[in-house]
Amino acid sequence: MSEPEIVVWPHQPGWAADFERIARRVSHLLGLGPEDVHHFGSTAVSGLSAKPIIDVLVIVPPELLPVEPRLTGLGWTSRGEFGIPGRSYFTSPGLHVHIYPREHPEIPRHLALRDYLRRHPAEAVAYGRLKAELAAVHATDRAGYQTAKGPYVAALEARALQEFGDRP
Repeated sequence: MSEPEIVVWPHQPGWAADFERIARRVSHLLGLGPEDVHHFGSTAVSGLSAKPIIDVLVIVPPELLPVEPRLTGLGWTSRGEFGIPGRSYFTSPGLHVHIYPREHPEIPRHLALRDYLRRHPAEAVAYGRLKAELAAVHATDRAGYQTAKGPYVAALEARALQEFGDRP
């Protein structure tokens, strides 16, 4: 079975509404407030071209862990930690849900990058352009796509963390 082709779309205004619908469900099921469920990744940045996948970051208190039993019935596939210790990761077509315990060190990185790109639209446009170019070259090679954009993303993250610090 081959990987689906990597396709980068121009920003879609409907992505925000898709996130809101998912956030309401997750918040309700886990008993969380809106400050605990975040839209992040490229679909969270207006004007940024992206793969059509909504990334949701959920911050949970330790007493809610593990979350898997509370999320059964949503049709999502649990991927376990999927390479990041302490994370619970779920997928379904067009959706990636990343659940972290409060104070997890990955949270500031994700949110800082999102906020940085929102504050710097020219950076978002440049990043979107790079993603589209790399998707054309690595259309069926997800690992190659990720590797090729890695240095650019690392530099963006460094600037984002410098500007936004390590706040959640």
